[in-house]
Formats: sequence, C-alpha cells, structure tokens
Amino acid sequence: AGRGTDIILGGSAEHIAWEELSQKYESRIQVPKAEWDQLVKEIEKREGMDVEADEVTQLGGLHVIGSERHDSRRI
Repeated sequence: AGRGTDIILGGSAEHIAWEELSQKYESRIQVPKAEWDQLVKEIEKREGMDVEADEVTQLGGLHVIGSERHDSRRI
C-alpha cells in the first residue's frame, strides 16, 4: 500500500460491522458502544480474522515484491 494506506492483515471486522449496522443507523457515532463491541467480536470469531492475522504475522507479514521499476506519476 503506502502513502497513507495501511494493509489490515486478516480483514477488518470494523468495516464489516459498519456494513451490517449502516442499515440501522445513519452514522457510526449513533451505534451504542456495547452493540458495536459485541458485533465486532462476533464477526472476528465468525470470520476467523484473529487466526488468519496471527498466521500471516508468524510467517513474516506481508511482503511486496516488485519485478520491474515503476515510476509513480503525479498530475
């Protein structure tokens, strides 16, 4: 990624939680903390995100391999 973008190993339970709750609430700030925390934990367990993130981390994390030089162009 780079330039202000982080790669989330194992996925983002928060992103999935907001996708589910956005049908019920207009903004994230309206979601009660207890409801948010419970849903995030359920998603992490359901999707196995913690296990996958740990696996990737144990293998050394994400490695980006470039095969050619690439010049980033800015307008």
